[in-house]
Amino acid sequence: MAQSDQLASKVIISESEENNITSVATDKDLQSDVANEQWEIEEVAQTVTISTTKVVKESAKKTQPAPQKKPAKVAVPQSAWTIQLGAFQNAKNINILLKKLHKAGFQAHTVPTEVIDGELTRVFVGPDVSKKKLEKQLSHLKRLTQLQGKLIPFNAVNP
Repeated sequence: MAQSDQLASKVIISESEENNITSVATDKDLQSDVANEQWEIEEVAQTVTISTTKVVKESAKKTQPAPQKKPAKVAVPQSAWTIQLGAFQNAKNINILLKKLHKAGFQAHTVPTEVIDGELTRVFVGPDVSKKKLEKQLSHLKRLTQLQGKLIPFNAVNP
């Protein structure tokens, strides 16, 4: 067999990077080794490591991020006001008063929010940022409820 035929008939079986060893066998060797179940290991060449590096070109122009627009500040009032109409224990009377206030168009609420018979519950109208607006409503509330309301500062965090 010519040497070129011999090279063409070589088969690479496995490659081990640790030992730089490659198993090579010819057709003839394969037939005889299969019968004997033995493999011949032959060193072919040293392992060559090829590293690839990426070259990244930086643009000549350095771009700066666009300045971020700040949202327009909305004037938030530092204080608000509410009218306390009273503090009551009778749940039925509190609910009647709340219905009367809501029917007349007032924004009314209680503290605590859940009305429980026998527990002291405060009834409020508001809140509003305009103290003058609430002062004007005091006379209308007195005619409607026969209660003299009291204007007090409102704290939204701890009403």
